[in-house]
Amino acid sequence: MDPAIDLPALGHDIARSIRARLEHQLRDYGLGETLGDPSNLKSTHAIDDYAADLAAAALAAYRCNIFIEGRAHRFDPYAPVSFYIDPVDGSTNWERCVGDPAFVIACCPQPVARTLGDLDAAYVEGLASGDRYWACHGEAIYQCARTGQIGRLGPAPPVSLSHATGYLRFGYGGARQQLAHSVPLMFACRDIRAFDNAGTEFCHVARGAAHFILESRGFSDGFNLLAYPVLRTTGGVLLDLEGNPLECRRWDPTEHYDYIAASSPALADEVVSLLDEARTNPTYRID
Repeated sequence: MDPAIDLPALGHDIARSIRARLEHQLRDYGLGETLGDPSNLKSTHAIDDYAADLAAAALAAYRCNIFIEGRAHRFDPYAPVSFYIDPVDGSTNWERCVGDPAFVIACCPQPVARTLGDLDAAYVEGLASGDRYWACHGEAIYQCARTGQIGRLGPAPPVSLSHATGYLRFGYGGARQQLAHSVPLMFACRDIRAFDNAGTEFCHVARGAAHFILESRGFSDGFNLLAYPVLRTTGGVLLDLEGNPLECRRWDPTEHYDYIAASSPALADEVVSLLDEARTNPTYRID
């Protein structure tokens, strides 16, 4: 990443302005979803538009390319850096006042990221909690808003699947696909939860608050992977459902990706093994 760009400061400034705007929206209009298309649960919310405007304005002074979920890209083939942004990761939860929706921004030191490995830095801030995570210059940092403590994140202690907490999602009509892959995991791991949104969940795995994520619904876009640099810096891995690394594969944030994110390669291998069992063992078949 360009050393002249202070990504944690930049990300914090944008997240702070987004939080203020969204809190104003809640005060003025109350609770309720603002989906552009109520029949499409994956459509853009009004709050996504507010947040995207603020993020784009904050980057207007930089010579950079900007890729924002749900927006047309700003692209200059000679720009030295590109930013990828999910302005409100977890919009529905924000409008319900639950969970910890997040602002997520990742940086690539070239005009466009061809692979996830090209993203060399990322910043995530919980819009409800105020917790902050970032990875840049080879370090991953976590700041807890409740305690004010800030510290470097290192590799998570090894944990077997029988002692692991996993995050699974079953919403938006994807329950059948998710169940078809995850039933054996429900029996094998210590705890299963569906916490919130991908950006926050990746950071939970990076700091050991959870240990793996399985996404197998077939419609999670590449913007949900923007926090990957935080996980990678702490020794975590990101694989497809067959166990192949996603980092070096061609990446387009608008395309869909199923994945396993895990705190260690050994744990990821255990998850892959059980996914294989789900495919072949009729005991776990979902018809």
